[in-house]
Amino acid sequence: MSCVSPTLEGLVIRVDKARTVSGSAARGDENPFPWRVFALLAAILLAVVSPWLTHRSSSPVLWTYSKAYLVFLIALLGGVAGGAAFLAWLVRRAPRNRQMVFALFLLAVPAGMVLFLEASLGWIHRDAFAWYRAWGHRRSALMGFEAAPNHRWTIAGATYTTDGNTFRVHPGSRPSPEDETLIVLAGGSAVFGYGLNDDETWAVRLERRLRETLGPNVTVLNAGCNGHNTLQQLIRVYLRVLPLKPDVVIQYGAINDVRPDREADRWIAFPSELVEARSVRDYLRLKSAGRVFYMENSLLINMLGRKLGWLGSDLAPRYRPEDSEEGAPTFDRTVALYLRNLDTLDRLCEAEGAVFIPVTFLADVKHLPPPYDRGVPLYVEALRRRRRAQGRPLIDLWPAFTKAKDPASLFFPDHYHPNRRGTTFLARHVADALLPLLRERDQGEAPGLDAPPSGPTASN
Repeated sequence: MSCVSPTLEGLVIRVDKARTVSGSAARGDENPFPWRVFALLAAILLAVVSPWLTHRSSSPVLWTYSKAYLVFLIALLGGVAGGAAFLAWLVRRAPRNRQMVFALFLLAVPAGMVLFLEASLGWIHRDAFAWYRAWGHRRSALMGFEAAPNHRWTIAGATYTTDGNTFRVHPGSRPSPEDETLIVLAGGSAVFGYGLNDDETWAVRLERRLRETLGPNVTVLNAGCNGHNTLQQLIRVYLRVLPLKPDVVIQYGAINDVRPDREADRWIAFPSELVEARSVRDYLRLKSAGRVFYMENSLLINMLGRKLGWLGSDLAPRYRPEDSEEGAPTFDRTVALYLRNLDTLDRLCEAEGAVFIPVTFLADVKHLPPPYDRGVPLYVEALRRRRRAQGRPLIDLWPAFTKAKDPASLFFPDHYHPNRRGTTFLARHVADALLPLLRERDQGEAPGLDAPPSGPTASN
């Protein structure tokens, strides 16, 4: 028979239970980390971000990824692990049979917010021309789009101003007197001055250099337009430039013409994706075909990519079989269209008494995404051969470019738009090539600017 009273025995049992619970809590057994929930959440998040793993960078350092993209992927995968762990930690105190439901609910809330934001952006940006308008463009029946006249806007860290002719205005611009030498630059955004203020374009710096040598009666007009290819430039020169009776028309730009032959049938005066798109989302899907899934379909991701310049410029098209060495894209048909447009520009200028001089397009070719990495050298070499065969003037900047100290530093992160250092380089070397021509014209002699072809060469 036990000598311990029932009251004392109950007290001992309660103390033992308290010790057991306390020990379990100390060991973390009361609310253990829900590893199964963590594994499920991590798998879901990994599936969501998996399209980013299919990316092919234009300048890979490991597998198909560039250094910047590797940093992005490491941060992305770290976010997946951290997010899954955080959500699992939040639901660890819930009953075991409800932890999974609570975790999925917590995951669904931010997912729903993102989808709502994406839908809202799609509703706001229903007009496919909205982004062109943000770049200061207006619709054009002949060119698809061109800069709006007498307009001022700010984008990409710079302020842009146009005059009544839709040309870029710069300090010192003025009406040309009868005896003034008028030089007009035609081209795309590399002429117009992407990312540069009105007083930083190479048209401004070219004018200053020429005036230092020839005096004040030299004017350089900037007739470039963001996004224009040579067919649009041809129409623009015919309508806007030649009525001003210029002495010299300089054309610079090839990258907007670089398209593989498989796209030749869609090569029209203005981007076919703009014509076919019913909304900005449709435009993105056509414009970004072949890129990472989210770049093709998400307005939110595209806008974030544009804000993060170091990442947005690296989102090159994904690897495609036709971009391999064995199945490399050809450019025969599109190069022929490019040369035909320049030949037509030459004839139009000659008929109006102006000298037409194309300038070889510069770019950090080895860092350009496909198809531009293959296409730009082909277009440059084709232009050299055509001008040499015709005996027509050409300013070839590649010999000086290849000898420059750190040529890649002449461009913005996209590797082809000239930055402030790049515009100084362009102005200096174009001025050096132009001065003999202008002196010969003053003396009544025939122009001769055929520089020896050299620089990057490539073949199909």
